[in-house]
Amino acid sequence: MRTTRYTLRPTTLADVESVNALLREVAFKPRSKAGWRWLFLDNPASRRQASPPAMGWVLERGGALHGYVGNVHLDYVLDGKPVRAATCTSDYVRPGARAESTRLMSAFFRQRGVDIFLNTTANEFSEPIYRLFKAAAPADSSFSEGLVWVANDRIALRDTFAHAGLPRALAGFLAAACAPASLLVRSLTGFAKPPRHTSTDAVLEFRPDQIDARFDRLWEQVAAAPGLRVRRDAARLRWYLSDPDAGSVPVIFALADEEGLLGYAAAARHRSATAPRTQMRIIDLVVRPGAARAVPVLLQRVLAHARDTGAGLVFCAPGGASLATELKTLRPYRLRHSYASHLLRASQGSDTARLAAPGVWEATALDGDAPFCIENAGIGALVSASRQPG
Repeated sequence: MRTTRYTLRPTTLADVESVNALLREVAFKPRSKAGWRWLFLDNPASRRQASPPAMGWVLERGGALHGYVGNVHLDYVLDGKPVRAATCTSDYVRPGARAESTRLMSAFFRQRGVDIFLNTTANEFSEPIYRLFKAAAPADSSFSEGLVWVANDRIALRDTFAHAGLPRALAGFLAAACAPASLLVRSLTGFAKPPRHTSTDAVLEFRPDQIDARFDRLWEQVAAAPGLRVRRDAARLRWYLSDPDAGSVPVIFALADEEGLLGYAAAARHRSATAPRTQMRIIDLVVRPGAARAVPVLLQRVLAHARDTGAGLVFCAPGGASLATELKTLRPYRLRHSYASHLLRASQGSDTARLAAPGVWEATALDGDAPFCIENAGIGALVSASRQPG
């Protein structure tokens, strides 16, 4: 019988610093103890369970951690009916232990009491592992395209020049010189510049702690529509948008009429670990059925907020076809990738193909583990090309 060199065990709160030390090797987002309590213990989907689910699993040898995967339970609805989901997050195994990396994924997919297993931040390195466990990518092409708009040409150019290795002072000088030409070209071509949209609707602004019963009523309307979507009642939205390790407070812009909220967009400043450009990331964008007219108004408000807060770009992560169809009419730059970032598997394997069929998963960046990766611009760092985060 083969003797394994590594011990597989559930993660505990005592592992916070050891896990952070491991994940710093690939510049994954660090987590404080408060952040772990928020993510795993204060999570509404975990608190309602009689026995809290595992926070994740580690591969350990000689008192040191060599691999980790987080395990976050979430509440979803499928065609209006509740389903229990689990998303894995921050999956990383050191090169010397990768022969046993599938043991972490096996622990994730073996857990009981879960209807759907999913991940929304897979990449070219981790996708094959999920495929090995029979997870499938959604058939919609929208799940392979991030959408980008330029909020401020000078800032976007400055960050681009700085990322290319120019000194920051020189990058700023060149950006100031080139910005007028960039703006003119984009105005003429419409590249990454949404068409002007005039509206008399007043845009409301909320902090996470101000989310109220109006969001419950909107959720009831959205949840009644067919498809798979993460639960977005007011209590869960307040939890999602209150990450103590985010480094900044998200802002929620909303439109309303006499019937209640037409929709909202939640946005936060973010610096990607793989590209140190400060951007405004759309965390969630939801409109009630028949209220697509709210989408361009909300996007324009997010763009204005990005300019006001010094972000050069606005990014919307890949997601469901319904939202993507509306956003693509607003002239984004399409950031395509060849791998599947979104993967799912039903606990009953025969249901996986149905969930992955076109038009079923109505995802935004609030789905899966994507919102837990949002971090303040001061935290981001480069990932070495030789590393393989999962």
